[in-house]
Amino acid sequence: MKAIPARCVTCCLLVPIFICLFLPAAGQPDYSFQNGTLISGINRQVGAVYKFPNVRTGVDAQLTIVHISSGITVVDMDGGSGYPEALQPTLRAEANTTGYLEMYFQLFDAGTSTPYTAVTLPVTCIDVDGISNNDGEGKPIYEFDEINLGGGFVDFDGTGGELIISHNGNWYTGKNIAGIDYPGRDTSAKQVMFSVYNANISTFTIRVGVDNQSSKASDRLRSVYFKRFFYNNFPLAIPRLINFEGNRNGNRIAFKWDFSTTEGLDRCVLERAVDAGTYSPVADFLYTGENAFEKHSTYTDNTVSKGNYNYRLKMIGKNGEIKYSSVLAFKTSTTNDVQELNVYPSVITSSFTARFNAGRSETAQLQVVDYSGRSVYSKSVTLVQGQNNISVNDFSAARGNFVIVVRKGGKIYSQKVIVQ
Repeated sequence: MKAIPARCVTCCLLVPIFICLFLPAAGQPDYSFQNGTLISGINRQVGAVYKFPNVRTGVDAQLTIVHISSGITVVDMDGGSGYPEALQPTLRAEANTTGYLEMYFQLFDAGTSTPYTAVTLPVTCIDVDGISNNDGEGKPIYEFDEINLGGGFVDFDGTGGELIISHNGNWYTGKNIAGIDYPGRDTSAKQVMFSVYNANISTFTIRVGVDNQSSKASDRLRSVYFKRFFYNNFPLAIPRLINFEGNRNGNRIAFKWDFSTTEGLDRCVLERAVDAGTYSPVADFLYTGENAFEKHSTYTDNTVSKGNYNYRLKMIGKNGEIKYSSVLAFKTSTTNDVQELNVYPSVITSSFTARFNAGRSETAQLQVVDYSGRSVYSKSVTLVQGQNNISVNDFSAARGNFVIVVRKGGKIYSQKVIVQ
């Protein structure tokens, strides 16, 4: 593959809160692997350890080479072509060789040896391609990658037909079978990409490999991107949850949630935990994907007494994949609710929930603004009398300090948050 210039991933400009104009921010990688330094061992050999500072605000990473197969040479640990924020090894595969470079990753609180636990971690292998006739004699070379995040789920272009995706234990493998070469390193060919996602992990392992069935040695440019991607043609993925909201009035909590589509979704379980206890099912919904009404679901829990209640959706795909929504929290220990804003969690990755007590039913504006007063997210929300929980699942912005704002009836309610 030929090298190409890096493509920039930038955020759009933000706009003043008082104008209330919203411009979405462009996607950024969750973790940026740049400026790695060899801290022990021999460069590009088994046992070499590299430190990557500030892969995320307040987070350092350490990479250890734990295996290099016979016949595989690591030419470069992080090539300059493609995306600077991605980790991009270059491998040389000798003739008639199948093998890989295995890398073990550890995340730490910046400047310490204290493990950092990632709330969510996306890993995407891009340009997993090949050449059907690598040596002029009709013999191919195919690339493959393997990801072990300790579990999770995989997402890819299920109709692309150029990768075989397999699952063995905690390992997800994507291997090229088409032998079509896509020059350079980029994300323009999603048919030769796949992503694995998991939550609450501080260590993981990635293999980048080559299956050279030809009589000619070849250098292959690989790329691992710590970024989320969407694959429109993947028929088995759990669809995107557009919103999940709950409104409490007295001892009744009314829930509603919406999916972009229910294709690929088998069932959805509303779960409840009382006073920090374990979650148990409240209601179970089956989806057939045969009509548009299934995209909009509602349920009312009538058994709420005094206490603290947490609710979440457990979404189960037809392929067995499981995802959870953000949590909606309700406090019912007092009879008179104070009209105030509470946002949780206070450290945000890609979703959050805003809880607001309203004295009557009305429409409000929810915004996320930076410290200069410019809005990076805005949506109109409908409040009902009582306690409202508004889940935001499509938030994307640069990392930093922000303020969640609810504007209603000429009044402004706000809370500071951190975006990581």
